[in-house]
Amino acid sequence: MATKKVKAPDSAELFRLAQKESAAPILADYLDSIRLLKNRGWSYRRIAKWLSDHGVPASFNQVYYAATPIREENPPDTREWNDLSIEEQQELEAKADRDKADLEADKYREEQERKLGIWPEEENKEKEK
Repeated sequence: MATKKVKAPDSAELFRLAQKESAAPILADYLDSIRLLKNRGWSYRRIAKWLSDHGVPASFNQVYYAATPIREENPPDTREWNDLSIEEQQELEAKADRDKADLEADKYREEQERKLGIWPEEENKEKEK
């Protein structure tokens, strides 16, 4: 089957089209609730479902990125590893360990929630695909 090629519009046309699109839901107003639930051990997927059940349409990605600092506010450190002090290296290693542990804990929580039947069947089937 042949793939239909679409000519990309010029940047001005694309900008005009983007201006017509509605804004994505802003979760900044709900950060306190998101952080509270996250601190209580909820996974980002479960928080997204909870928000959606309460009238705030949200995906896992939207909740995760709303709760994660924006890169512009925290620009990446461009120094080489050897240019960092021992304390800075230790801080970065500790943060990486915490981030990895958080992701593993989220994955474990979600597995347990699925086993306990907390997730709706449709979401379980969608996840298995």
